[in-house]
Amino acid sequence: MREANKAIKRERHPMPTIDDMIHDLNGAKFFSRIDLQQAFHQLELDQDSRFITTFSTHIGLRRFKRLMFGVNAAPEMFQQALGSILHDIEGVTHYIDDIIVHGKTKSEHDASLKKTLDRLQEKGAKLNKEKCIFGVQQLSFLGHTFGRNGISPEPQKVKAIANIAPPTSVSEFRSFLGMT
Repeated sequence: MREANKAIKRERHPMPTIDDMIHDLNGAKFFSRIDLQQAFHQLELDQDSRFITTFSTHIGLRRFKRLMFGVNAAPEMFQQALGSILHDIEGVTHYIDDIIVHGKTKSEHDASLKKTLDRLQEKGAKLNKEKCIFGVQQLSFLGHTFGRNGISPEPQKVKAIANIAPPTSVSEFRSFLGMT
């Protein structure tokens, strides 16, 4: 995909930040997480874009018809596509292929969940049922736990930071700070 990535004109669709997600989920008490099965592969490539995905096999040249992992713009393309499908449903936020349905009350959550599932079915989306979580009061997402008592960092993330060995050299310190 290295050569294909050079040919792609990226649209630079903005990805939501964790602050955006926290703002959206603030005050929610009921949650569901919907995970899409092989999410990128559910997006069909435009006919004119397929030629850049051409690859050689023992039986000749082939090209992808669907968005694949490894395309540098895939996350932002998928974010934009899913956003256009779900934008008008209250109580829904998403980060790439993880869709979070939330509500302050169970009935509010359930109404948003029904609308979301109906819309995904209407669009032919396939869900990864093993990774979906429905109707919980606490949900881990992007390194945070969201629930009735607000938002907190995931305990195992805090533990990993607390147990990190202190740097013993300048290069280790720079690495710790993410400078190298």
